[in-house]
Amino acid sequence: MANAHEPGVPSIRRIVRTPERWPRIVELAARYGETLPAEADSRALNTFLQKRKAVDEVHYADLSLAVIKLMGRASTSSRGRRRGSGALRAAAHDYTHSTAPNRRFADTVTQRLIKSVLAKRPSPYSTSNWTPSRGTAPQGGCGPQMERTMGKRIAAVALQHRIGETFAPW
Repeated sequence: MANAHEPGVPSIRRIVRTPERWPRIVELAARYGETLPAEADSRALNTFLQKRKAVDEVHYADLSLAVIKLMGRASTSSRGRRRGSGALRAAAHDYTHSTAPNRRFADTVTQRLIKSVLAKRPSPYSTSNWTPSRGTAPQGGCGPQMERTMGKRIAAVALQHRIGETFAPW
C-alpha cells in the first residue's frame, strides 16, 4: 500500500533556488506598502501575495506573474529540499506540483505517483534507480524559446495572405 509519507515513496520536487532578483521582489512589495525581509522568505512572500489577492483580486494575476518572473527558473529534484539548503520552497512541508502531463516528463511521473498513492498501490517506480532529474528540464531553456518560435510561425502562416498590407497601430 503506497502512502506519500512513508519512506521509499519517490516524488519529484520543483525547487526554486534563492532568487537572485529577491531585492526586486522586495521593491515590488514596497510599492504596495508592504515590507519583505532582506533575505528570501517563502512564508513572507506567500503572506504578501495572499494579502494582495484579498485586497485586489482583479490585478492579482498581474502581480503574481511579475513575482514568478522575478523568481527565476526552477530545477527538479527527487528529494525535497529543506529550509537552509538554498532553496525557496512553497510555504508547505509536503509539496509537489504538476502542470500539463502532456508537456513534460516530470509532470507525467508526478501524475502516476499521485494515482498510485490514491489507489493505495505500490509506486510504479523503484527508489533504487530513482533519478528523475535526468531529462526532466528543457535543455538550456529551449522549451519557452521553442514555444515563442512556433507562435511566430503560426502567426506568419495565418497572415501570409495579407503580405504587403499596412496596419494602423492600436
